[in-house]
Amino acid sequence: MFLILEKAKKILGEGYICDNCLGRLFGRLATGYTNEERGKAIRLVLEMEGIQER
Repeated sequence: MFLILEKAKKILGEGYICDNCLGRLFGRLATGYTNEERGKAIRLVLEMEGIQER
């Protein structure tokens, strides 16, 4: 999980990316979810870890 968060943090540090595009980058992680749902979940975890603000 830590590697996923580090990768997401690096991606988000490059500039704005929508939830759909963020989720697409992690498509193999959670099948059965839309890209947007995955992107929102990743952002939520980062917020909970205090890594990213909304």
